[in-house]
Amino acid sequence: MQPEARPSADADLEHLIARYQQADPAAAAALIEQLYRVFAGQLGSKADAEDMLQNTGLRIHRVRHIYRVGHPVLPWVYTIARRVPERTLAAQSASKGVTQ
Repeated sequence: MQPEARPSADADLEHLIARYQQADPAAAAALIEQLYRVFAGQLGSKADAEDMLQNTGLRIHRVRHIYRVGHPVLPWVYTIARRVPERTLAAQSASKGVTQ
């Protein structure tokens, strides 16, 4: 007897974000939980995963409409996550009058 096939994590995320784009609150909560698990698995620390999720979650919410259903979610999320520190640093520098 073979184990039941399970969709990949990215397929689960694709389904969740498609529902999230339609303003499904249950999908939003499930998406946050799934992203937390992904970040925790990669970062190895609950605290780091929480920080990463907090730093990227709002940005993901703001740009969720640009995600194209059917495309891999994780590369899209990682691009957002990578840019958050850049934007934060730029905003802090601008507020202090520092130029880069």
